[in-house]
Amino acid sequence: MSRIHLVAVVVVAAAIAVTVGRGPGVGGPGVGGPDRSSRAAAVTRTSATSAVPGTPASRPSRRGAAPPASPRPRDSLDPPPAVALAAAEHRAALITAEDQWSAAEQAGTAEAWELAADAYAVAVAVCGGGPPCVEHAYAEALARANAVRIEDAEVPPGDAPVPLPPRVEAMIDAMDRYVELAPGSEEVPGMRFLAARARWRYRHLDDDTIRRLETLAAAGDGVEVTEYAINLLLDTYIRSGRQNDLRRTVDRLLADPSRLTRFPDTLERLRAIRAEL
Repeated sequence: MSRIHLVAVVVVAAAIAVTVGRGPGVGGPGVGGPDRSSRAAAVTRTSATSAVPGTPASRPSRRGAAPPASPRPRDSLDPPPAVALAAAEHRAALITAEDQWSAAEQAGTAEAWELAADAYAVAVAVCGGGPPCVEHAYAEALARANAVRIEDAEVPPGDAPVPLPPRVEAMIDAMDRYVELAPGSEEVPGMRFLAARARWRYRHLDDDTIRRLETLAAAGDGVEVTEYAINLLLDTYIRSGRQNDLRRTVDRLLADPSRLTRFPDTLERLRAIRAEL
């Protein structure tokens, strides 16, 4: 089954900005969408065929072939009513979600992407477990990220935390849901970073944001977003006046600088901060 890869490209300079590129699907910068044909094929293979044995989708066509020597009784070909109902509900939800995704690609509005995300959330709720749920959760997270990117809500100036806009909060929840469903996925670090950065951007410099950033900072230079997570974590400690946490984290990261050899600028910053503490 083809996978759709999330690529987080983050630039840290005087300010930190994040752009997520996906394809195929959405033109222009931002987050694109999963391929409809591969996603539909995946559901046909994993859900319609294995969850509902005996349905037309799960049986190869016998058109033009010799009849079986010993046909099974009719009852053995029919799935239990509850299984058939669940599979039908899942297929209907997926069709709606894919239609909403296509509509969002055409409209290119935050509202349309929100509707697509809502439809995939329904598909997650009725998928019944397994790989289709992971794919639906991934599509929901991408759709919600598109809605947030297009809306591009401004953060009011100041130092106090700003309430998360509903679409940002929904994006964070969707990314957390994907991480829970697919903890070993290569997409997880990018999802975690985008969720943490969204909270940081609205000045939620609390334990939740710090926990998210610390998890990424501990990953070492094998994870692309580690450097950006470290810089956001240092900024969070400094802005929130957590000097002890800042010292502890700097000491821990500098204890094994070989894990950060790919990030010389960050190593230099860590050493400069340690000299001032």
